[in-house]
Amino acid sequence: MFSRMVTMKLKQNQYSVADLTKAIDHKVLPVLRMQEGFKNAVFCANPNGTEAIGFTMWDRSASAESYGEKAYPEVLTSLTPLLDGGPHVKSFEVISSTLNDKVVSNVK
Repeated sequence: MFSRMVTMKLKQNQYSVADLTKAIDHKVLPVLRMQEGFKNAVFCANPNGTEAIGFTMWDRSASAESYGEKAYPEVLTSLTPLLDGGPHVKSFEVISSTLNDKVVSNVK
């Protein structure tokens, strides 16, 4: 499995975590669910609501890369009004996970 991590800063005093949650639920997740190889997404916000992180999990690197090239620009456009600056994206190989109550590990 493969993962993308997106870190974001919210515009302070303009938008709330509730606004971000609404955008994720109505604009981001529907796009993600249509992507080949998409497995899971987790979004988190810090307690004061100024920063958020999104983790998406993919069946393989090529699926995550395809999403990044084809669908991520649409997702970014929907989130840009809420963000203070651009998000930062990093990619990782998943080495261990409990996704679907089944431990997934790449340890050999």
